[in-house]
Amino acid sequence: MKGSLPKVAGTLSYLRPLDVPVFVLALALTLLGARTLHRLGSDAPWVSIRSPSQSWIYPLDTHGEFKVSGPLGDTWIVISQGQARISSSPCPAQTCVAAPALESPGHWVACLPNRVFMILEGAQGDIDAVAR
Repeated sequence: MKGSLPKVAGTLSYLRPLDVPVFVLALALTLLGARTLHRLGSDAPWVSIRSPSQSWIYPLDTHGEFKVSGPLGDTWIVISQGQARISSSPCPAQTCVAAPALESPGHWVACLPNRVFMILEGAQGDIDAVAR
């Protein structure tokens, strides 16, 4: 019949058993990513972590301990109570571990021997200086 709607039952025969769970998972990951990007787009600061092989972004209101692998081994980063710090690293001097926790956008810390870099980014809270 011309102008009639196609049958749905015929369309469902093209689906394989894992098509629906894969679609649901992809939709969930898309929504989660959109939510995260929306939160990062606000004035809330975030932690940007870079290593030779990867980079990560976490909202500063995240609570957790994160392992970042570098050439010397694993550097551990703790984010909690609106602060981010390096809690342990395999570097010999341990300067990065002794550094104070990051609290304001623009502050950073690096473990140079292990090639791990962490910076707080986002809306600037206090102005340190004004250039003219």
